[in-house]
Amino acid sequence: MMIEPIDVHSVFAEYFKGAEPLAWAVSRTLAEGSICLNLDTFKNSIEKNDEFWQANPFREKAGTFDEIINNDQFITHKENELIQ
Repeated sequence: MMIEPIDVHSVFAEYFKGAEPLAWAVSRTLAEGSICLNLDTFKNSIEKNDEFWQANPFREKAGTFDEIINNDQFITHKENELIQ
């Protein structure tokens, strides 16, 4: 019997109802070694529909960039998004 792998970034994101696309991106960035998500880089990723954004399983239900980052579950500090 094969055990299906778990996408830990999706599991993490599901704790942040209404902010899943952003939470997934923050989790993925944390796994890559950064403690915050640079908003300029994230916005460019969305606009270019690049590999990072394509990998986000919540992108289909995401709104605009401004709608994605407009929530009270994360803190914006100097163009970076942090977990509150």
